[in-house]
Amino acid sequence: PSGYAGSGKTYPLHLHFHGAGGDLYGTDHKFPFTDVVDTPDRQFIFATWVKGKFNLAAILHYLIRHYPIDKDHIWLSGHSTGAYTVLDDPCALPTTPAVEGIIVMNSPFIPGCPSSKHLFIISGSYDFVPFFSYQSSQSLFNRTKEQLLCKQEALLTMAFENYPYEVRRHAAFDCSDGKEVHLYTILGETHNPRLSRNFINNIMGEVFRVSGLGATA
Repeated sequence: PSGYAGSGKTYPLHLHFHGAGGDLYGTDHKFPFTDVVDTPDRQFIFATWVKGKFNLAAILHYLIRHYPIDKDHIWLSGHSTGAYTVLDDPCALPTTPAVEGIIVMNSPFIPGCPSSKHLFIISGSYDFVPFFSYQSSQSLFNRTKEQLLCKQEALLTMAFENYPYEVRRHAAFDCSDGKEVHLYTILGETHNPRLSRNFINNIMGEVFRVSGLGATA
């Protein structure tokens, strides 16, 4: 956010990893998080990292040392190979700071992960890329859902203005500890969906709701 350095406040962190062949330009246009998180009632420190495998713990510790990060509200997101990093590393690296939630797009299935409290999975229904297929996203959702101790489920079909695809949201909630997992299926889309700003706005509204960070609209 503008003026963060001298504000005396701490801010939630949203760290995004793009996929192979991606870049910041592609992140801004396909997944326009920055448009909806830097507003007066929604302010994150937003960082984008390049593709590939990294020491996620080292990156997070660096950002926490150099920026006024609220360590209770660290969110990760990733697309394709970027999703692999944010799903695998929090479990594989014991020194990784605690992560409140993860947003993955066209993700792989990694058994036993994630270790965060909340998980949002976005996938095109026609994604057939090996290891990152729609079936992988479904398996990740089902595996995570089965780990909930006290399950409640909901299914909703959503439509967004100026967005040509219907979106099916399947959600599961743990009534004992508040953990949530959501699977957003974009009906008719493939491995590289161009997400509308009002769709991302809906996702980030849910992030603010489960984080208790304030406004959701």
